[in-house]
This record gives sequence, structure tokens and C-alpha cells, in this order.
Amino acid sequence: MIAVVILVIISFGIFFIKKNIDHQKELRAQKVYENKVTTEKKRINELQNSISIDNEIVINTVVKIKNLNLKTKEAQSLKSKYIEKDVKAVYEYIESNINKKDIPNNDVRFNNINELQSNIATLENDAKSYQEMENIFNKNKIRKL
Repeated sequence: MIAVVILVIISFGIFFIKKNIDHQKELRAQKVYENKVTTEKKRINELQNSISIDNEIVINTVVKIKNLNLKTKEAQSLKSKYIEKDVKAVYEYIESNINKKDIPNNDVRFNNINELQSNIATLENDAKSYQEMENIFNKNKIRKL
């Protein structure tokens, strides 16, 4: 009888020790995951903070963010959110630049041939830049949203 009680006590002891070890493993795994999330988000935020929409290298930075190899869902979600925001901002910036060059035919500047030719040259350069950006985004499968 005493042997049975001792075996039961030892069994419960082993059970609770195993539970505690498993719990400690879970806590360590959770801490590692949280550190990974923090590290991945930091990498994304560093790239995102370096972005200037009115700069040509913004396209390369968006591609770098898109190409980050992230393991956590939280970081992947943040990456998607930033890419969507950045691509939209880049397209809006280019579109606003193009719209600034438009001179209505009832504007007195419409008769200024030099300004019109300058605007046409600028628009042609913008169109090349826009096409290059479009090619980079298509090559890297980044959609305009």
C-alpha cells in the first residue's frame, strides 16, 4: 500500500515536472518568436523611413521591402501595408507632376512656345521614368493599387 502511494506521488511529481519543462519551452519559443517579429518589423521600418516619394530611388526601396524574406505573419502584414501605401504614393506623385505641366489653351502661357516645349520635354522624361518604374514594379510583381 505504501509502495502504491509512493508510486502515485512519484508519478504526479514526474507529471508536474514534465508540464513545467514543457511550459518553459513554450515560453522560450514565444520569446524567440516575439524577438523575430520585432527584428523583422525593425528592418521594414528602417527601409520605410528611408523612403522619399519625390526621389528616384524610392522604387528600389519599395522593391527591397517587397523582397524581404519574412517569417512572421505580423511582419508580412506590415510589409504588405507599406508596399500598398508606397506604390500608391509613387503613382500619385508622378500623376501630380504630370498634371502640373498641363496648361489649358485659354491660359496666356499657352502662347509661350518655349514653356510649352520645356513642359513637353519634361513630360517625355517623366513618361520614361514612369515606364521604367512600371517595368521595375512588373518585374518584381508589385501591383498598382
